[in-house]
Amino acid sequence: MARPNTDQGLRLLVCSRKHDIVNYLFNVFNDVNGDSQKAKYHSFKTLMKDRPITLNGNGFELTWAENDEQLKELIESNAAPYYAAILYDAETVEKNGPKIIAGVRRRDFFVPQIIVEPVSSQRMEQATKAGKESINFAYTEDDIKHTYSNIFLRDADVPNLTVVKIGGSAFDFDDQVYDGKNIDTLCKILWKIHQEEKDDKERSLNRMLLTVGAGQIGEKIKNHYKKFGNNPKVSKAFPELMAKALQLNLEQLYAHFGENEASLLSSGAFYFVGDKRTRNKIPLIGMAPHYILARDGIPLQDSDTHTIALAEFYKAKKVVLVKRTDGIYDFDPYLGFALDQETGRCKSTENWIDLQRRNKRLGVVDINDMLNGHISRTGTNFNIGKYDGSSGHLMEDSALDYFRYCQHVEEILVVHIAPEEMYYGHNHERNKFWHVVTGEILELGPGGWEDVLEQRLRAAFKGGAVSKIVKPKDLNTKYAKQP
Repeated sequence: MARPNTDQGLRLLVCSRKHDIVNYLFNVFNDVNGDSQKAKYHSFKTLMKDRPITLNGNGFELTWAENDEQLKELIESNAAPYYAAILYDAETVEKNGPKIIAGVRRRDFFVPQIIVEPVSSQRMEQATKAGKESINFAYTEDDIKHTYSNIFLRDADVPNLTVVKIGGSAFDFDDQVYDGKNIDTLCKILWKIHQEEKDDKERSLNRMLLTVGAGQIGEKIKNHYKKFGNNPKVSKAFPELMAKALQLNLEQLYAHFGENEASLLSSGAFYFVGDKRTRNKIPLIGMAPHYILARDGIPLQDSDTHTIALAEFYKAKKVVLVKRTDGIYDFDPYLGFALDQETGRCKSTENWIDLQRRNKRLGVVDINDMLNGHISRTGTNFNIGKYDGSSGHLMEDSALDYFRYCQHVEEILVVHIAPEEMYYGHNHERNKFWHVVTGEILELGPGGWEDVLEQRLRAAFKGGAVSKIVKPKDLNTKYAKQP
């Protein structure tokens, strides 16, 4: 499984026949990482014997492929994302650059591709079209250092930051419930929380980043890939389709914010998110920086792990999951919930309550209990109210495993996109509602359910959600000793 791997140097792949280009790039990268020691020119000639070689620098590994055949073999022999960046000289680009660049992009949709020598205007245009957002041009040493620093941002500490993931099930609620408008309400509340200031008038109390899951569109793409992944065309199309699913959900979410409230970031743009940018707007981001995915082995389709990795990258202590559940239970709290297709509500609250009598909501949950099978995480089919055999309910195991190795992320907190769904009422007591599982009584105030959602979001930002996942204090030390 993917885990934070800060000791792994950046994997850089250079395609060039020229020893002096490889030598030059190696020295530039050493220099930008604070190592002035220069590589010996003749060492490259000695090492290269008609095969790719890898040279270890200060904080990076530089693999040298002499031609596009070697490059293709390297790209296809490692599961993407693997390389942090691909670099080309002018000769490679002029000869067959657009085809190579397009092929790399199909294999690893977000990997930065950098052309390090001037090329003809025709090839520049073709390369840009083939590489789209991933292509970069850096012709001088200063250009290369600038591009390198932007793509591989190291110091990304954003104070008082919380990463909020709006899961696919949150979108499902609004889709299935005829009067569901909770996504819009959620965005308004988040902006309200973001705008609140400290006593000294510094707008820094509640910085946040928002991520999304690929949702139902992503599930259909993943299911198609699982079934037909042995088809080379299906396999090549998969990364780009998943990227598009994430981007589509981000754009859908972005539409619920005012013009000056949020910033929608496509691939590459997230490298520039920092302290200043989060003060005035809420960034919407699809995934962590590409080199983190490559360094830690995080698949493009694993949006849960992307969220945890993004939080770790920006040194956030809390991750808030907004989903269609209000907490962590012994078993799925939606067992017995069969959907009424006309209203989007539960067909029979009585049947739902009956099947939940043995269930229990858990407040603070040890990450080990989540991963060791002590809590059932089998999902429910909403159409029939029965288990559907799916696993990883709430969050994928890969993301939870990544979380327990994080140095900065301390807790994962759960908030229901629509808390009203977990309660039922009686006609004679209009403002009193009973929780389906716990039986707790909630008295609804004049602000209605919107106030309940706001209160629970505010509590989560302070670490006080109904349910949260934590690590034992000695967990990082304990697991750090394991191979």
